[in-house]
Amino acid sequence: SKLSMWKGLAFLARSRYIRALALLVIYYGMSMNILETTWKAELKLQYPDPNAFSEFMGIFSSASGVCTVCLLAFSHSIFKHFPWGVAAAITPVTIGITGLIFFSLLLAPSAWAPVAALTGTTPLMLAVVVGGLQNALSKSASYALFYPSKEMAYIQLQGEARIKAKAAIDVIGNPLGKSGGSFLQQ
Repeated sequence: SKLSMWKGLAFLARSRYIRALALLVIYYGMSMNILETTWKAELKLQYPDPNAFSEFMGIFSSASGVCTVCLLAFSHSIFKHFPWGVAAAITPVTIGITGLIFFSLLLAPSAWAPVAALTGTTPLMLAVVVGGLQNALSKSASYALFYPSKEMAYIQLQGEARIKAKAAIDVIGNPLGKSGGSFLQQ
């Protein structure tokens, strides 16, 4: 049966395990929304010409696809040798590390000026490249590790609880993560 938002919230309130899983999904959605929106704003500063912007996005999309395929091929080994929680943690760790570097490039560009000079570029371009890597690696990790781990987490639940947990997270977690990230940026 279809789970309403209120019934989903009530279900989340009763289960610490499902609440923790929902929080992971919410925080993932919020962080990706904030990082991607900020990155695209910096990208538009670096590439104000729509054709240059589109060209960069095409290269980024191709690189992101290659990254995802490679991580999908490698993910079997991760799931084989580690519990699903380790695989699930790779995505937030990736977002955290790359996000810190990305935001440090934006908030303290002068600290990165020597690196920019050494590589023959600008702090803005470094931010665009790091933001692109962050985006590609985080999304690849999500597709290859986070989403499959989330599905594995439901296996521990029995019958109706599994269906309700999945519905509650889909109805509440995903939209709240995306809208929460947008709200924080306003």
